[in-house]
Amino acid sequence: MRSRTDRLIRLSLIAMAVLCIVWVSILAGCSEEKKPGTLPLTHPSSWTDADSPDFHGKIVMATGSVGCGVCHGVDMNGGEVGVSCVECHLAEGGCTTCHGGLDNGTGAPPYGLRGETSTFTPGVGAHTVHVEGTLASAAVPCVTCHPVPATPDDPNHLESPDLDSIAEIVWGGIEEGGEAIWDHANSQCANTYCHGNFAGGDTLNIPVWNETDQALCGSCHDAGDDPAELLWKHEFHIAILGLGCYQCHAGMIDENMNITDPSLHVNGFVDTLIADQAVCDACHGTGVAECTACHGGLADTTGAPPYGLRNETETASLAVGAHAAHLTASANAAAIDCNTCHLVPEATVDTAHLDLGEPIRDSIAEIVWSGLGDNGLTAWNRTTGECSGSYCHGNFLGGNSMNIPIWTEADQTWCGSCHDVEGDSTSLGLLGSHKFHVGTAAIKCSECHGSVVDESLNIIDSSLHVNGSVQSFSPNFALCDACHSFGTNCVVCHGGQDNNSGAPPLGLDGENEATDLVVGAHTAHLNGNLISDGITCSECHVRPTHPLDAGHLDSDGMADMDFGTLAGAASSWDRTAHTCSNTYCHGNFPDGYASNSPDWIAGSGQAVCGSCHDAGSRPHDLSGKHKDHVEEGIECYQCHASTVNASVNIIGLDVHIDGVDDVVFSSGEGNYQDGQCSNIGCHDPESW
Repeated sequence: MRSRTDRLIRLSLIAMAVLCIVWVSILAGCSEEKKPGTLPLTHPSSWTDADSPDFHGKIVMATGSVGCGVCHGVDMNGGEVGVSCVECHLAEGGCTTCHGGLDNGTGAPPYGLRGETSTFTPGVGAHTVHVEGTLASAAVPCVTCHPVPATPDDPNHLESPDLDSIAEIVWGGIEEGGEAIWDHANSQCANTYCHGNFAGGDTLNIPVWNETDQALCGSCHDAGDDPAELLWKHEFHIAILGLGCYQCHAGMIDENMNITDPSLHVNGFVDTLIADQAVCDACHGTGVAECTACHGGLADTTGAPPYGLRNETETASLAVGAHAAHLTASANAAAIDCNTCHLVPEATVDTAHLDLGEPIRDSIAEIVWSGLGDNGLTAWNRTTGECSGSYCHGNFLGGNSMNIPIWTEADQTWCGSCHDVEGDSTSLGLLGSHKFHVGTAAIKCSECHGSVVDESLNIIDSSLHVNGSVQSFSPNFALCDACHSFGTNCVVCHGGQDNNSGAPPLGLDGENEATDLVVGAHTAHLNGNLISDGITCSECHVRPTHPLDAGHLDSDGMADMDFGTLAGAASSWDRTAHTCSNTYCHGNFPDGYASNSPDWIAGSGQAVCGSCHDAGSRPHDLSGKHKDHVEEGIECYQCHASTVNASVNIIGLDVHIDGVDDVVFSSGEGNYQDGQCSNIGCHDPESW
């Protein structure tokens, strides 16, 4: 009994000793930093054998890769052991190490992650035909259907959120339209552009991922059997005229329905190239004369619907709307050219006509304004069917710029919709003196615009209405002359009520402040001041003989600048900065201050002596011998006695700023002629 007990005790001690040795060995081994080694020494020899149950890929598939990070680092790029899983996998061929692509080098299975090679397995399926491309289409990048990591250690690559090793479907590229769907349970794609979800395509086509023959021509769009299924005029061109696909899409298909350029097929665009222009010209002509073949206009041959491209005939349809009303001359206006609102091709096959241009190839006509429509403010709202900011509908001086006609509704152009019709001359802010003429003097539109409208407000010459110009013609000059006195009484419109000069105040719209651009320094110029007589309007503007002269009333309401002989041909006016420059009146004369640019609305201080020429402080700025004379103590009045006195006050307003150098000696002696003095005590003669 004792011997048995002793024997058990001895065995227990031996076991404990062995266990201690093992633990010490383990602790000793782990207490030292492992040196980088080869996989067979660090892992079992079967670790890299894809056929072994111990293959590391199978272990990772079954348990995840978190355990690998203990030694190789969380990013799998080396960690404690200094061996990078990432480098190894990239060196072995990138994506193909795990994802296959061994038959084509694309990274698309076969083999699948579990070694699948059959296309009937979901892990393989149609990967190769998508990623490698076929005779019918170019290769589709992986990112079209999956998120593609930059490196194997990217988040959600090895460690997907559901840890099921099933690739997530995240649509991108030409499928990124928000409608594509992947049904994993049935291995089906639905609503994908590639398989029919495009205008005129078979939107109900739902290919099965792991079956063959899913992309025949008729599976995505009609191949001639039922052309009514196709977009736009295919039914007419194919079913009635018997045209083949290649005759309009010659860049990518031949007459035997073989794809000749896969890069142009299933690429997100409709690529149109005519095989034989003569086939098109037989119906469409060689220019725009036969637009009606597609665009309608059959009632008036304008090329304006009806019919629309899809046979629309009602004006309530956006494709029809007010096309005919615009392109056909009416009682109110002449016909408007198509290019006012659209780009008009020279030939049917012009770029951006059938192809419509990137990024929108949807058979919807683009709006590109020109002519009357091109004022920089015109806008088209396709959603509401509205035009806004257009000259044609009120966006002109004194018009109703807030008028926004609706394309598909009637009665959008009665007179009051664009500008006032005598009932309230202030309601729409008519231009200039309309308020007085219409509201106070009760003058009718026809009495100032007699070439355009009659006294009943009927347009009598539509070519002069809505044409970009204000047409002024009075059939009764006596009516104008009653106030305007054949052009002599400018103050009726232009103001000058403070001085009867015809210079504001008041301006055309009642302005009376000098800080208003239309008022500014008008009075100071035309009325004269302490340094000069007044100048005439014609020194800065073209002055009409009669109020109805061309260029007077039929302008944009802004006075045109046309400098006269006194200001000089070099003179210029900057309306934005409201400054004059290079004018004789303000310094542009020999040795004057040529860079002087007075501010029209700045008020006083624009014409002091020193602003135009030196007043004695810097005589070297003056011409000729001024430097010597002034520095010798000779004062301005001693040589210019008719212009200035001893206090440098201008006494000869009529000879100052008159374009002539007036030399009169205060001594009463001497003469000055042709730049020379004579019979003067200082020197006789002496040339300047």
